[in-house]
Amino acid sequence: MRIIHHILLTAQLLVPLAALHAEPPKLLPANWNAKRAGDEVLSKMIKVSAPQVKGAHDADLVLVGERAFIVEHDNDIKPGHGAGKAQYCVLTVVNVKTMSVERVVPMAKSAQAFANETLPAGACFVPRIIQMNDTTLRCFFVCEDQSGKRQSQTWYRDFDIASLTFAPDIHRVKLKTSDGTFDMQPQYFHADAAKQGFKQPAKAFGFYLLDAFKVIDGKTCLAINNFPGAQNALAMLNDARDTIEVIGHYNEPAERRLTESSVNRLPDGTWMAICRTESGDRNYVFTTSKDGKTWTQGEARPFVSKGSNSKPTFDKFNGIYYLGWQEATRITDGHGVGRYIFNVEVSRDGINWERKYRFESPSSFQYPTFRQHEGSIWFTVTQGTGGSTDRIMFGKLESSKPAPLLQPNNTTSDASTAPPPSWEQIRRVPMSGGLRAFWNVAGGDNATNYREAAAHGFEMVDLLSTYSDYPGRQKENIRKTLDTNKTNPWQKPEFFERIVKRNIEKRGNQNAIFVHDIEFSFEEDIDKVWADPVLRAASKATTREQFADAYLREWATWFTLPCQWAKERFPGTPIGIYGPQPFRRDYFGISGKSAQQIDGTHHSDAELWQHIDPFVDYYIASIYVFYDKPDSIYYMAANVEENIERTRRYGSKPLYAYEWLRYHSSNKKLADQEVAPWLAEAMAVLPYFCGARGLALWGSEPKRQGQYYHTLPVFMTSLGRVSDLSAKIAAAKLMPDEPAHVLWKAKRPLIRRMRVSADEWIILAVNPWQSEEAISTVEVLLEKGRITVELRGRHSEIFHCMGESVKRL
Repeated sequence: MRIIHHILLTAQLLVPLAALHAEPPKLLPANWNAKRAGDEVLSKMIKVSAPQVKGAHDADLVLVGERAFIVEHDNDIKPGHGAGKAQYCVLTVVNVKTMSVERVVPMAKSAQAFANETLPAGACFVPRIIQMNDTTLRCFFVCEDQSGKRQSQTWYRDFDIASLTFAPDIHRVKLKTSDGTFDMQPQYFHADAAKQGFKQPAKAFGFYLLDAFKVIDGKTCLAINNFPGAQNALAMLNDARDTIEVIGHYNEPAERRLTESSVNRLPDGTWMAICRTESGDRNYVFTTSKDGKTWTQGEARPFVSKGSNSKPTFDKFNGIYYLGWQEATRITDGHGVGRYIFNVEVSRDGINWERKYRFESPSSFQYPTFRQHEGSIWFTVTQGTGGSTDRIMFGKLESSKPAPLLQPNNTTSDASTAPPPSWEQIRRVPMSGGLRAFWNVAGGDNATNYREAAAHGFEMVDLLSTYSDYPGRQKENIRKTLDTNKTNPWQKPEFFERIVKRNIEKRGNQNAIFVHDIEFSFEEDIDKVWADPVLRAASKATTREQFADAYLREWATWFTLPCQWAKERFPGTPIGIYGPQPFRRDYFGISGKSAQQIDGTHHSDAELWQHIDPFVDYYIASIYVFYDKPDSIYYMAANVEENIERTRRYGSKPLYAYEWLRYHSSNKKLADQEVAPWLAEAMAVLPYFCGARGLALWGSEPKRQGQYYHTLPVFMTSLGRVSDLSAKIAAAKLMPDEPAHVLWKAKRPLIRRMRVSADEWIILAVNPWQSEEAISTVEVLLEKGRITVELRGRHSEIFHCMGESVKRL
């Protein structure tokens, strides 16, 4: 790691706080026309309701492969959704390639007899849908007597994707509250809210799974409500997909009668819900919660004004929030203030919003649901003549696919005339489940890059050049004293403690982790230093073995004292070291070597590290790339794995891999050039499949402005594959495989397997030895047998295996 210039370090110290208050870059061009964008989307929608349908409303959808599966409630009597017992639910299958309806499959209707239950007479209402696995969809619906004479009940029915048929039976959805688990009925929802002070009267119907299902930190979340009861809550769907758990109620101010809502979580972890209201000006209100349990009073926000009483949406796609709401404004053809205008705002942070779409239609645009699938955002929406609800429409909102992975032979030279892509062209990589990604790149445009990196899912690092003396112009630089002292660890300069503590104070504690950058070498030949009588006297040792322990223990204090002082100054902050490692970074000491040879070369690493380990909260494995060669894959994997293996004796502290998107400066031929795209692709994912819990992207770019790297889009697109499955990867078990150094020596593909369950595995496989155009196959052993996967060129392939399905990510 290079020593950073004083001005650059000062910028690192000061900019992050300023960046928090800087105006974020715009998501949309200055001349963006939201209505024109909305009109284009409207022009390409198709009707999916069956020809005999007179009234249709409130659809939901999932997409699998080339099909959209849309659930809606219909009636064949009149427009709207007030046909009582005549309301029924269906599932419509749409081919998204041809944009045509393939089949309409009845789901449930009043008094229908199933194999195990017969529904009572009543409206079948508000269907919702979720994908269970590659073979099954689960559809939810409510059967209710809308006069309120009995308790409504939410049910589910499973749908087989291959045969396009429903199971013959239905099942009761359960509701988990603070009182226990019950059938999902309004009475239990009301009782739970009443315990927390809710005073509105109970209603026996109108209890719905309102919001679209969203996966946040590995949990399936949604908003639930009782519409006539003006009652709302954040809820979670369990892993078995048969029980809804109430997390927290939000119903205030009660006089506004909050009804339908949509919920999401902001970058700082705060939950936020946008809520429809039924009294006052009927504009939307927003409520927030730090823990999902206790919520603030709902209040209006300036970016949503003139709202109408209709269901909102609040989604997040590729790290961007999409907030949809109905506007109560007359449109140009003279229609009234019904549901004719629907706006979609976008934001990175949930604070600064820009209007991306404005849907204006005399046929209305209401109750949309948005879903992302294979790089595009699709939607269903209710429309109707004169603002009523008589049909469900389906369309594509936009293609949101991040930039594709570059081919391995694409140039990334900084001599390229094209500047690096902007951050707006780069996908986001939010991590969950305990996996992490850190940004530790400083340069000529810190304000932009710190802000954008954080918005894209990175956490920041407090990196300290611990031994430097910038204020004193390096007159008391601790590192310089070691140029003439490589044998006496008891000979610390008198300013050692003062300089280190001053630097810790000036660095501050603004970010996620604190890293001491302490790099120096010392004499490791114990026989040589044991022969020095001055050193023997300083050690107070009487035998060589005692001396060896005392000598390494004292050198360790050059690293551990700064850690100890940082912990005292910033208790609770994770502290680590970039410098010595449990397994020192190695290339030629691994290449072609046996396990015994590797252990011998690195024996002193372990002897030193045993004295350092109690003072750090995480490990760092530096895997900066030196060569544009296949060997680099195994070098990275081996250095992570060897460090992991040597640290397990101390416990389970996480390891983070430090990476650089340029070749290491010690390689004069490639110095300052960006790594090849195939290596950037590998760097982004390899550490996680070798036992690391995160990576830190380092860099020093003092002369560069804007986004610094041509290869960052490749890196981020690759890392996005881990981000998308981060909750599963974090919980998976890394299975034993052949050591990287063995595969390196034999020039065989590198394969790493993660077991989520007996039926679910995540696999990384790469064959860097083959040509860029070659395609090969490898066999991978899973719990239930072997599978064969295809490897393209030098790509680092990730496969998600569920049951019989094998999906390349």
